[in-house]
Amino acid sequence: MVKEITNSCLGLLYEEIYNAHLERNDVLFWRRLLKLSEEVGELSEAYLFTTANNNYKNKTYHDVREELADLVVMALDLSATRLPGEEHLTNEEFEQLQLNTVKRKLAKWQTKK
Repeated sequence: MVKEITNSCLGLLYEEIYNAHLERNDVLFWRRLLKLSEEVGELSEAYLFTTANNNYKNKTYHDVREELADLVVMALDLSATRLPGEEHLTNEEFEQLQLNTVKRKLAKWQTKK
């Protein structure tokens, strides 16, 4: 049941992100990649301050959750970009490529437990 809900929610999330940013190309890819790096830094900062003894920026776990969301949005947006050599793929083929790539990476993670 949880897996079905998660799959459904992730699909809807991906669709929302994909539809929110219609201009994807390799010219803008590097800028969005830099933005992803910025989001990693902001997430790290939020977590470090939240867990620090001297949290002078008054960060909370709510800030951590917000930065996680920014990171996920940027990562999924980048994954929706067709890279050089993928332009000829149909939408179905591109979706299958993405799914196969994620499955392969998850299988790799599972072997490292």
